Amino acid sequence: MGQREFLGSGPEPGQSFLTDLPVPSSGPVTLFQLYYMGSQNLSLPDVTTVARLVALLQTKGKGFRVRGQLSTGFADLRDGPVVLVGGFDNDWTMRLTGPMRFSFERDHDTFWIKDRQNPSRKDRAVNYRTPYLSLTEDYALITRTLDPTTARMVVVIGGLTGYGTMAAGEFLTDPAYLEAMAKGAPAGWERKNIQLVLTANVIHGASGPPRVVDRYVW
Repeated sequence: MGQREFLGSGPEPGQSFLTDLPVPSSGPVTLFQLYYMGSQNLSLPDVTTVARLVALLQTKGKGFRVRGQLSTGFADLRDGPVVLVGGFDNDWTMRLTGPMRFSFERDHDTFWIKDRQNPSRKDRAVNYRTPYLSLTEDYALITRTLDPTTARMVVVIGGLTGYGTMAAGEFLTDPAYLEAMAKGAPAGWERKNIQLVLTANVIHGASGPPRVVDRYVW
C-alpha cells in the first residue's frame, strides 16, 4: 500500500509571489485578502479538496498522511507518492510545475496559467483585485508526473483561486469526469505524464462543474 503525502498551504505566506499583499480596507473583500491574509492562510478550499481526496483513498484502503508544506522537506517527498494541494500558496507546487508546459504565473495583480507552447496567451487568468463575490470564472491545473528529482509519482491540484482548487478536487474524485476525459485522451495516457487545464464558472462564491479546456500528455 503506497503512502501518500498531502501538502496544503502553509501557516504563513512565505513565498515571493505573495510579498506585496494589499492592506485590508473597508471596501469589498478582494481575492488577495480572502486567500492570503490573516486567518485565510489555511484556506477552506484547500481543506475541502483534501477532504475529498482523503475520502477517496479511504474507500480504496490506501494509507496517507496530511502535512503542511512548511513542515515538509525534500526527504519527505521521497517517501512515496505525493499529492500537492494548492497553487500559488504552495511552494512545492510552484517548484514542480515551473519548468512544465503548463504552470502558474503572476504579473502584479494578474494570475494566470502559463502555456510554454503559447507564452503570449494570458486569457486563462484572474485579477486578484477583483472582489471575491464578483468573480465569474476560475481556472485550475492538474498535473500527474513522475518527478525526476524525487523519483516519485506526484499529483498537483491547484487553482488560480480556491474555487479552481475545489473544482480540480471535484474532477479528480468524481469517476464521471475522469471517464469523459479518458474518451478524448491519447492511447496509453494512464501510464504517461499528463497535465489538464480546467475551468469552472463561479456564481456568487460557489464554483460550478469543472471542464477540461486543454491537456498535454508526454
